[in-house]
Amino acid sequence: MEAQAYYESLIQQGYSIDQAKQYTVQYYPDFNQTPPALNPGQNLPQIPAVPPRPDLPQIPTIDLPPPSFNSPLSQPALIEPNGLEKKKIIAIAVVGILVIAGAVGIMYALGVFGEGDAEFVGQWVTDDGQIMRFNENGTMVSSSWSAENPYQNWPFDATWEKSGNELSSTYERTVTSEEFPYDEKMVAKMKIKIDGSVMFVSVIESVLEEDYGEGEVYEYDLMDTTSEDCVALISKERFEFTGENWNEEAHNTWYSMVNAVDIPDWCDNEFKNEYSFSFQHDDWFFELTLETSKWDALRISDMAFFVTINDGTETECFYDGYDGVCSYIPGFGSEKIRPGATISFGRAEAWNTDCSSGCDIYVRIVQNTDSGQVLIDEFRETNLVWN
Repeated sequence: MEAQAYYESLIQQGYSIDQAKQYTVQYYPDFNQTPPALNPGQNLPQIPAVPPRPDLPQIPTIDLPPPSFNSPLSQPALIEPNGLEKKKIIAIAVVGILVIAGAVGIMYALGVFGEGDAEFVGQWVTDDGQIMRFNENGTMVSSSWSAENPYQNWPFDATWEKSGNELSSTYERTVTSEEFPYDEKMVAKMKIKIDGSVMFVSVIESVLEEDYGEGEVYEYDLMDTTSEDCVALISKERFEFTGENWNEEAHNTWYSMVNAVDIPDWCDNEFKNEYSFSFQHDDWFFELTLETSKWDALRISDMAFFVTINDGTETECFYDGYDGVCSYIPGFGSEKIRPGATISFGRAEAWNTDCSSGCDIYVRIVQNTDSGQVLIDEFRETNLVWN
């Protein structure tokens, strides 16, 4: 009798005869009773029809997909005399769509699927909290994170055009602060790639034009002076920081989001959230250039530089030193060392070894802190020839 009661309750809830029978057989394998025929004139019951009975197996609800069977469920008639069966099928289809959409939404939330790439038009954040706004009307403006009016200190008439993965930007302004005023125009062409929340940008062409009037026009290729081949920006809409001021938390969040996606093979930056220098040399001196920095900028007064030639005695270098010591001169007018800042080191007598046939040099860069010296970076160069 329990099987029959369960079967009849499914019929009352609106399941077809075949569906009700297959669900009942699932819970009661011995059930094989032929169901009573419905009166053709009988109105279908409203859903839900009866409350569940605790003594029977749980009745499948319509918002969950039914269990699969070895044979397909029979298809109900499209139209019954009162049209309710067709409405029921439409309602089930709509519920099924909502269930699928909800499941997909859950998968997005759980990271099964990605969010998709951010839209190009919008606001993009650099590693130092500058925001580049690409407006729908083809104009653009750059401002700081906390700027209330981004156009207040923006001197350019700037526009952008995008075709596929290529972006062209144009900056125009009139320079009146010079002795001879002129109209300035800079055009930059870039390739871009948007990966989720991150946009990578690499300049492939950049030209500056100065127009002094009366046909006096000068054009400069800026590619030789472009300091970075590739930069990254994060969609402000998806940026996981909402504070009013750009701070260390924002800085660290930016780097973690950039390094969470794949960097294109044409982007040669590593986007490291650390201090790092690069090493260059010529016949008379070498240079150290700060390439990457953390939120707290290094201070030249807190730094110490040591040089060792051919595994000899380590020599400390001093600012604007004299004969007998290693001397360095900062190439920037600030106490803080920011990315791009260069420090030049001269060949003092303290390490004026004959390197005409090649020398090995070891450079150690440390930061003096309250807890002692911290190694920032180091370089080993072999067979360096100095005449």
